[in-house]
Amino acid sequence: MYSVIIPTYNRHSDLYKCLSCFSEYFTVPESGEQPFTVEVIVSDDAKQNELKEYLSANFPWVRYFEGPSRGPAANRNNGAAQAKGEWLVFTDDDCLPGKGWLHSLHGMANQATVLEGKTIAERPRERLDEESPINFGGYLWSCNFAIKKSLFDSLHGFDENFPFAAMEDMDLKKRIDDEGAKIIFVPDAVVTHPWRRSRGMAFWGKQQKSEFYFWEKHKNLAPASLPRYYAYLGLRSLVKITIPGALKYRCRGLRNAIEHDAWLFSQSLRFLIRRPPKSSRG
Repeated sequence: MYSVIIPTYNRHSDLYKCLSCFSEYFTVPESGEQPFTVEVIVSDDAKQNELKEYLSANFPWVRYFEGPSRGPAANRNNGAAQAKGEWLVFTDDDCLPGKGWLHSLHGMANQATVLEGKTIAERPRERLDEESPINFGGYLWSCNFAIKKSLFDSLHGFDENFPFAAMEDMDLKKRIDDEGAKIIFVPDAVVTHPWRRSRGMAFWGKQQKSEFYFWEKHKNLAPASLPRYYAYLGLRSLVKITIPGALKYRCRGLRNAIEHDAWLFSQSLRFLIRRPPKSSRG
């Protein structure tokens, strides 16, 4: 059995569109029975009875659970704890799994203990200030991957101690790699993720705290010099993204891109002057 885990928080319209993509697994195909069984678990951090009733009426095959309200990592772990399947399959409430998504994963299930799907956007990029976790191989984003439940449980799932919702999936991949588990990229297992506007300086600062926590956990991956690291990121972003993007997207979103590059350079100067603080957890 495949247990699909969908964490959600106050995005009802997006969630309904996502769930509509799973109807093919709960109807009998013309060729006969499905080659595998599926359950879909929704873990709701908003704990809304209205959503529970709507899902019961319109998606009766969904198993609904209240979330712990401690962030996306804990919400995913909560869904995984309710799962009955041998495989856990993760996606997000604003994603659209493609037709045959689970069939593609199932076709490779005997080849590895972790399956990484392809993540695309619904259209070409139009602005410098929009983002989407596009993946054509090499990134185990939490919006499109499958893992044996036994392995997930042995790793204790996603680390809920990250101070902000960022880097948890990279941390899980690092621990999977350390375990020596095999990861296979499945290009036909496609999920569409929407473009989202960049959340700005406040978000970058919070994300940085999660980066510090990640480096504290995995010291061998930490930059040798934070001033050089942030200077390099700022220069690379300016040369490879902001300048060509200003021409390509006719300056749409340029202000945000310049602010981001300036923030990176400011962090280089900041850590040149003083040592970075310890990450706070919570």
